[in-house]
Amino acid sequence: MTGWWLVMGLMCGCGGHPDWPAPGEVDAAWVEEALAWRARANVRNCPEVAEAVDALTLAWIAQSPDVVVRIEQSEWAVLEGRSDWVKPLVQLCAHAHLTGQTPHHLRTTRRLRRQIILTHPLYREDRRALRQAIRRQRKKAAEAA
Repeated sequence: MTGWWLVMGLMCGCGGHPDWPAPGEVDAAWVEEALAWRARANVRNCPEVAEAVDALTLAWIAQSPDVVVRIEQSEWAVLEGRSDWVKPLVQLCAHAHLTGQTPHHLRTTRRLRRQIILTHPLYREDRRALRQAIRRQRKKAAEAA
């Protein structure tokens, strides 16, 4: 029984994170792999690994002349009153840029919701705020179309 929990922890948690780069050798390929892992990993049980990945990826994004992410909080309904969700949103937008995609608001909001759920426990108000933000994004998308 213990082995099963260990395997599940590796599969659903911090297992599978990219190999750590040598000091000062973070590159676009590593950042892309790390951001893909960060978006799907359940990191509640290993926040120190997630924080290290976040620090390295965000530092690289900030210094990269090729990846420019601009977040206007007024355009993202999900950010109303939640400045702590800007960091994962920047990571998701940077990952989209690195993979050659255009960040679509509704799709990115859903991915943000998933990443937030996998990162920390959400209280009822947080879940409600995310659902309402997704509804607002859908409504905006429908009005724009």
